[in-house]
Amino acid sequence: MLSYLSPLPTLPDYTGFHKVGSTEYEIPLASLGLQPLPEDLTLSTVKFRLFYPTTAQPSSRYGVPWLQEPQTEYLDGYLRLARAKPWLRNIIQSIPYYLRSTRIPAYENAPPSSSDAPLPVVIFSHGIIGNMNTHSAILGELASYGVFCAAVEHRDGSGALSIVRNGDDAKKAPAPTEITSIGFRQVSLKIKPGVYEQRDEQLQIRLFELMATFRALEMLNAGLSVRNLASSTENECAIPKGALNLNPSAVTWAGHSFGGTTLIQFMKSIYYEDQREEDNYSLLLQSAPPSLKAQITPTSPLILLDPWYLPLKSTQTRWLYEKPLPCHHSDGEASNDGSARTVIVSCEEFAHHWPECHSHIPAIIAQDPTSVEVQTDEEYHKEFAMYKSPRDYVNKSRKRKAQAALDAAQKDPSVLGTSEKEVDENAKPISMFALHDTTHITHSDFGVMFSWFVWWFTGQKAPELAVQNTARCILEAAGLPAADDAARVMGSRGQAQLERLL
Repeated sequence: MLSYLSPLPTLPDYTGFHKVGSTEYEIPLASLGLQPLPEDLTLSTVKFRLFYPTTAQPSSRYGVPWLQEPQTEYLDGYLRLARAKPWLRNIIQSIPYYLRSTRIPAYENAPPSSSDAPLPVVIFSHGIIGNMNTHSAILGELASYGVFCAAVEHRDGSGALSIVRNGDDAKKAPAPTEITSIGFRQVSLKIKPGVYEQRDEQLQIRLFELMATFRALEMLNAGLSVRNLASSTENECAIPKGALNLNPSAVTWAGHSFGGTTLIQFMKSIYYEDQREEDNYSLLLQSAPPSLKAQITPTSPLILLDPWYLPLKSTQTRWLYEKPLPCHHSDGEASNDGSARTVIVSCEEFAHHWPECHSHIPAIIAQDPTSVEVQTDEEYHKEFAMYKSPRDYVNKSRKRKAQAALDAAQKDPSVLGTSEKEVDENAKPISMFALHDTTHITHSDFGVMFSWFVWWFTGQKAPELAVQNTARCILEAAGLPAADDAARVMGSRGQAQLERLL
């Protein structure tokens, strides 16, 4: 109750049976043994935050600062993206402890728990304005259930700010300059000339950073010494040799919004690399090593949280768009326990309120993406005008579209390009869930930290419950057990917040 009355943003405690540890890593790319990058790219390090189960000692420091150092610059970056006026930014930055006191409820640099069985691994890609800390609620929740999570910080200009260490002063982040800081890159969210090319450039960086993060985890898991520029001691939070399950197909790949786009392109780029024709544009800055290729299979767990559609339609990567997700090649055997390994979790606003969202998810999950007609902005606005309000649209449009699709299938099954029986067969590799009374940022820490503000503008309810439900979906996709507490899937007034759509 006190957390709701506090004027300072806070994050909820995790519900699992493990304590959670967290450590920041920033590793020079030169130490990872990867191929040289093109000369026009200035990437020098890869940065990520780990969340993991821990047996923290009493001496371990509890509470990881959510706002990175230098905090004033990071706070100003967020306020600029929120389009706050200079006078308002000055007022907010003058409030003592505002966001600066917000702590991730984890033990900083505590040692990972030792276990007879290797820990399952999740590698996470954030969306626009995100960074390695902005999805700590979901990833910390997973860690409390025994999952080892690595949250990548992308240096493609999609975040509010990212500071690059140069190795001269370990642990402390340098002052932001044109060399050490990567600020937000203003790229239109609409289809305009040059947008596809700019998003492709960002995706190239993002895919490489996922590759570098996986390589770093491999080296750490093998017991190799890797210099961490974010640590003042070489063995801080040393990962025990063989502590991670990096067997083929074992790693779970997850992403939110633009991060979902990133994972779709990452999976397809690697899975179909051997089928790429010479004139097909590649998003991979270098070939994936064999161990990474072995990870990307039809049964690799893939979690898409509100995946963003626009970058997938780039004219340069049309060949990827036309390819189905790898899960469709699983021959009807999605996993040993029969559960789908590719899972989509959509917040209600995203599922029913954004342009194209009614039709882009089917295009992403289809066996033949080219057969799915995507709703245009003009069609969306024409449809939206039929309803009294945004909330009326949210409540009624999904039912109307579902009924229209059913009517079309009954009149002429060829309209959908397949029979109802075939639809059921094709849906097996994929599960899809909707979170009611939620908005697009509910998947991030912002929905929890600013719950009253988000509720006022969007009607979001029970964001902590949404975090727990999303974690449950990820655990299910990875074939991991979760606490089967029915109360967690119930929203206000006994309504089910988590609805299985597929």
